Amino acid sequence: DGVDDYVQTAAGPGITGAQARTVSFWSYTRTLPAASLNGTVVVGFGNAAQYNYYQMVVLPGTGNWNLWGSGYDFYPGISVVLNTWEFHTLTFDGTNMIWYRNGVKVGSGNMSLLNTGNVGYIRIGTAIINPHFYNGYYDGLIDEVRIYGQALSVGQIQQHYAEVLKKHQNFAIK
Repeated sequence: DGVDDYVQTAAGPGITGAQARTVSFWSYTRTLPAASLNGTVVVGFGNAAQYNYYQMVVLPGTGNWNLWGSGYDFYPGISVVLNTWEFHTLTFDGTNMIWYRNGVKVGSGNMSLLNTGNVGYIRIGTAIINPHFYNGYYDGLIDEVRIYGQALSVGQIQQHYAEVLKKHQNFAIK
């Protein structure tokens, strides 16, 4: 509801340093973050105390998606589509980041300095960093969060998108 709801695991996914990874999720953003916030995190993992984290963020003002990656951020210029289900997948092969929306590549960049800590947890709906003072809570719905210890291929991403697309097309938001 964008007020105080989120999910946190007891441990992280075991993906550290510059290890390859893929994070995918469905999102339905109701409102953009308040201008007073840095952004709201949809999915993130890592350790804020060590400044080693990996978070997919909706930015205020621009309404763009962003990746915060331990000080090496990725701004692909992808606008949030409000009140619409979107399937996002970010792959990282140890050097390059690729962002896909609905199975189509929409941004890429070099992230060779990315370093995710070896301790921490996964949070869905708010930041790894203290949400009350830093980023608030995501106002929308999040579904089908998946984290892999490898960079998925385009074919695998499109298959995941197709598998769940019908469910989200038929899901009425009230």
